[in-house]
This record gives sequence, C-alpha cells and structure tokens, in this order.
Amino acid sequence: MKLVAKSGPDPWTCRWPDDHGPWELQLSWRWSSAGYECTGISISLMPDADLQSITASLVRGIPVQSIIRRAREEMAYEDAGALLEAYEAGVAGDPEYVQLADELSPSMVEGLQQQVRSWTSRTARPQPERSDADFYREVAFVYMEAMNNGKPPTLAVAKHFHVSRPTASRYLVKTREMKLLPRAQPGKATTNMTITMKRAMKKNEMQKEAKDQ
Repeated sequence: MKLVAKSGPDPWTCRWPDDHGPWELQLSWRWSSAGYECTGISISLMPDADLQSITASLVRGIPVQSIIRRAREEMAYEDAGALLEAYEAGVAGDPEYVQLADELSPSMVEGLQQQVRSWTSRTARPQPERSDADFYREVAFVYMEAMNNGKPPTLAVAKHFHVSRPTASRYLVKTREMKLLPRAQPGKATTNMTITMKRAMKKNEMQKEAKDQ
C-alpha cells in the first residue's frame, strides 16, 4: 500500500530509562494511510535532573523500536477511548458528535471497546475502594487538567490511576457526589475534547479513505 504522508499528531513523550528519567524522549509523527509513522526522535535531560551529557553509548542503548511500538500502542488506545467518548456524547445528543455516533456501527464500537479492554488488561493495577477526600481531589484535578488541555477526561483518569474506563467512571461519579466536580450534563461531557478527539477522528477518516481507494 502506498503511504500517503500528511502532517501528524502532536509529539509523544516518555521518560527514559524509566518513569523517573533522567532523560525525556520525544517522538514526532506524520500521518499515513498505514497509520502513524515516526519521523523523528529527540532526547533531552529533564530540567530537574542532575547535569550530565549525552554520550554515544547512551544513544546506542535506547531501544528505539520498542519505544516506537509502545507509543503506537498507547496512541491507538487513546484514539479508541477518544472515539468511544465522542460516540457516547453523540448518542447523548451532543450535536458535535451526532454524525459520528450515526456512522459507527455496533461492530466498530465493539472493536473500539476491545482495544481499550486489551490495553487496560495489560496496564491496569488492582485498586482498593477509596473514600478519602484527597484521592478524589486528585481525580478532579486530573479530570479538569485533561479538559483544559483538550484531552478525553475519563480516559485521562483511567490512565493516571492505571484503571479501566468503568472504574474511572465510578471515581468520577463519587467525585461529583462530593461536589468536587460539577454534575455531568447529558451531551456536554466532551465539548472541550478537541486535541485527542480531532486526532482520533482524523485517523478514522484516513482509514475510511484508504479502504475506498
């Protein structure tokens, strides 16, 4: 299949060699009819890390292919979750996503749900039931930060706490009961989810175009 490159999604970042750093890797992408193509990688020292230099041996030790694979898997999970949240908003009557809700067949929705379940089955960690206010304040902070940055908020809560979307949704119900978040309005939950949502919908459009060619 011929690759049709277009401007791609925002850069994907991670810390290396583990979640504590001290290095931060940033991958840049281009769209193609075959999916996301990684077109660049940069490495920089985290601002609060002890001063040290990049060396040839350091660069050679970076597992580039496995990092690209991890990035693609995480982006696919985010896209699936974003489309599901857009679909649910469309079903609830949000005019911005009604057309998408009509276009997604039951089998497509099930496929998206399976993608999300597959990711969470590998990354979710057992979580005890929580009742402390500090925990739910953190839930509210993660949710609002995602909203303000154009990210799917329920998905952001699920990723942050390493839980499934249903568990994240339960956290949000409790957070609203504690009045740490405003009550959800049907059809309005995803209004500000512009960045990841547009990326996911763009990917969906390109996949449809590729099938039609």
